[in-house]
Amino acid sequence: MLATTVVQAAGAEKGCMLKQQQIQKEIDYAKNYGNSYKQKGLETALANVKEHCTEASLKQEINEKIAEKQQKVNERESELKEAQANGDAKKIAKKQKKLLSAQQELDEAKKELSTYF
Repeated sequence: MLATTVVQAAGAEKGCMLKQQQIQKEIDYAKNYGNSYKQKGLETALANVKEHCTEASLKQEINEKIAEKQQKVNERESELKEAQANGDAKKIAKKQKKLLSAQQELDEAKKELSTYF
């Protein structure tokens, strides 16, 4: 069994290996802090990544996430323009804050893509 795992690891793709390592770090953290529910969920996630992750599927998943975040940024920009047209300073500030948050989420998703690929 160990030989099989080593062979699988050697043949695994870079992005999937990094994802496995990140999940393992989270499992270790959950263990250290006695969070057995999170640990169990992460162990399930790790098993799924080991079984199903491919470079193409991981890249597609992250690209879909980026597209969703970009859509959210577009929506927030539209909401901000509407608030600016109405001239309500409180709403403008609120919409600017939401836009900034959406842009940060988009940047994080893009960073995730560059981390794996």
